[in-house]
Amino acid sequence: MVIIVYAEGGTLDAKSSAITMNNVASLREELNRFMSEALGRDDIQIIVKLSGGYKNTAKEFVNSNGEFTYLYVDLDRLPEKRNE
Repeated sequence: MVIIVYAEGGTLDAKSSAITMNNVASLREELNRFMSEALGRDDIQIIVKLSGGYKNTAKEFVNSNGEFTYLYVDLDRLPEKRNE
């Protein structure tokens, strides 16, 4: 089974510096490792697609058509407002 996760983060600017692009690759790899370890299964492949800001990430997610496709964005709220 392949799970695709559209995640907020990274940059879509092809003119970004090598350091930025390296950080984007590291973020994608770490999210993949974290999610794979959290599942604790070897029969599931997770593909993380970083899509820039949350608006673009949501748009990419809505336009995807996979059965096992998920959206992962961070919480831009104060911790005490998390449940809202």
